[in-house]
Amino acid sequence: MPDIHSKGSMRRFPTNHSGDKVTALNLPYLHEELTRRIVARTGTRVHKLQIQFSPEGIILLGETASYYIKQLAQHGILEALPEANLQNRITVAEPNLILAEPHFSEDQPN
Repeated sequence: MPDIHSKGSMRRFPTNHSGDKVTALNLPYLHEELTRRIVARTGTRVHKLQIQFSPEGIILLGETASYYIKQLAQHGILEALPEANLQNRITVAEPNLILAEPHFSEDQPN
């Protein structure tokens, strides 16, 4: 579990793979860690996953077929950063709309 300081903006993670102390200011590592946590919870069920950092907080983007998967992705972030200001902008659509190539169906006589 991360050591979260209630005052200030520094949030500490225990260590990275090389044993170095890691903070939220290490954005490449933080991005990698948050992505890993989301994928561990959701597998490949969030398509076009993006994690963006802004001064206001974290923005989570992507597409999925259920609100349950959207919630799992959100909990992957909040597990690591429980006090983060998170905007979950993952859209929920029917599975065939996410996976299929865009196409238009017209009733045509065969």
